[in-house]
Amino acid sequence: MLSLLFALVGMGHCPTVADSVKRFDPPALTLVADASGFATGRVYVVNPGPDTLRIHKVTGSCGCSNASVQRSVVPPGERGMIYVMINTKAMDSVTRSVLYTVQTSAGAPWLYTVTVEEPPKTTTPQQR
Repeated sequence: MLSLLFALVGMGHCPTVADSVKRFDPPALTLVADASGFATGRVYVVNPGPDTLRIHKVTGSCGCSNASVQRSVVPPGERGMIYVMINTKAMDSVTRSVLYTVQTSAGAPWLYTVTVEEPPKTTTPQQR
C-alpha cells in the first residue's frame, strides 16, 4: 500500500481529499460491521470529465476486502457504482480501514478509503 502511494507521488500525482470529493459519492465511507463481522456498502464513482469513463478494476489493500463494479461505463456527468465488501474477522486488530484502488480509463488510479466500525455491543440481562 505504501509503495503505491510513493509511486503516485513519484509520478507527480498525490491524491487529495478534494480529488475524492470530485470523484466519489460519498467522499469517504464508514461502515458498521454486522454481527457476523461483514461490512458492505455502495460507492458511486462520479464522472466529472467530458468523455465516457470506464471503470476497469477495483482492488482492496488487504485480503479481507472485495469489490464488485456494478456500473462500469459512466457517461459524462453520470455515476458508476461499486459494491464493497469487507470481512472484519480477517482484519488485524489495528487496521480498521481499507484503501481501494480504482483503475479507470482516466489514467492514474483513484484511491478510496472505507473505514469499518465494530457493531455496538449489546448486553443481555445476565451480563448486567
